[in-house]
Amino acid sequence: PGLAEQWQKKALELQPDLDVAHQGLITLFIAFGEFEKAIGQSRAHLAKMTGSMGAMMFAARAELFSGRNEKAQEYYQKILAQESIRHIDSVRVESGSIHWRAGRMDEARKLFERSLDRMKRRLEQGDEDPYIGFYTAAIHAVQGNKEEALNWLQRAVDAGWREYRYVLRYPLFENIRDDARFKRIVDEMKAKVTEMRRRVEEMERDSLK
Repeated sequence: PGLAEQWQKKALELQPDLDVAHQGLITLFIAFGEFEKAIGQSRAHLAKMTGSMGAMMFAARAELFSGRNEKAQEYYQKILAQESIRHIDSVRVESGSIHWRAGRMDEARKLFERSLDRMKRRLEQGDEDPYIGFYTAAIHAVQGNKEEALNWLQRAVDAGWREYRYVLRYPLFENIRDDARFKRIVDEMKAKVTEMRRRVEEMERDSLK
């Protein structure tokens, strides 16, 4: 994590209740596989933001990535009871994946269908958010629909998804992680990130001339 972690922590020193810094750190720890740190940070965030659905979602996600599915589900159930969070589809999909793995297929399908219906409407309205492709891919991956999952993951990348470290560790992609096409999609993301980094460095050099 390096400099990114340092700057997020510096931001929290200046403003301890800054949501975006807490969430940035949690996401960073998850992306680099530091799940215990992610859990610790998420619990600290939740303690400062008692009752926050956003803080609860990040706490659930930290537990999900660490493999503590039932603890994650406790958080997801509280969020779903409110349905007042912006990214409710991601909560439904991740909660549904836990139900699926536990053999509660009917509960899982209900959550998946609600998310698919809502995301389909968003697409029809012209919404090109890469999250739509990402979470649609996740639904198909959990159910073993590999081709559909990979098609939607590619669509997410085409729409701008670049978080390849997150993709590599995302529990819902367990069924497609060993697929050659999955690996090619990840390589594509890496290449795009490398090119973005090169352009930023070039701009920085130009600004110093």
